[in-house]
Amino acid sequence: MGKKESQGNQSMVDRYRKNIGKQDYKKSKHEVKESVNKAQMKRSAKQIYQELSLMVGAMLFVFFFLYAVFYLILTKEGKKNDI
Repeated sequence: MGKKESQGNQSMVDRYRKNIGKQDYKKSKHEVKESVNKAQMKRSAKQIYQELSLMVGAMLFVFFFLYAVFYLILTKEGKKNDI
């Protein structure tokens, strides 16, 4: 009285696939949590890069705006002193 799916009837490929499936179930809860956390970090990484690029862009905009304002102010004063 053997099991219905005895390994003698299966091909080598089927036995290999079955063994891989068994190994997957042997993961501990800690390993499963780690893999879930890694997947979440990959998903959230895109959002972090978007926020970071937005902040850097805003800082560059402010810098160039202040540069332009000071340039215009100083060039106007220079023209007044030349005349």
